[in-house]
Amino acid sequence: LFVLGGTLHFDAVRGNLKYLVPTLSFKMVLIPAAVLAIGYAMGLRGLELFLLVGVHGTPIATASYPMAQNMGGDGELAGQFVVLSTVVCVVTLFLWVFSLKSMGLI
Repeated sequence: LFVLGGTLHFDAVRGNLKYLVPTLSFKMVLIPAAVLAIGYAMGLRGLELFLLVGVHGTPIATASYPMAQNMGGDGELAGQFVVLSTVVCVVTLFLWVFSLKSMGLI
């Protein structure tokens, strides 16, 4: 992950923002929100609800970068997804935990 972050070219990130922003928004915000709503409707509270949101709000797997490269995909874009989702995850998971704690759900 450190090497991948070190090879990140910010000019290429700017060129791929039309892919990165909607996908990361979906992965880090919409999916955990949907899972949270479903879990809450099913009666989950406390640790179970926290784990459900935590599992679905994690960054994109680091293994997707070499897999995309070896399968002829866009390895550079996959690497950008991995690095940026890891950075964004620090903020979004904090906000999810803070929100759940503020609402008294965990």
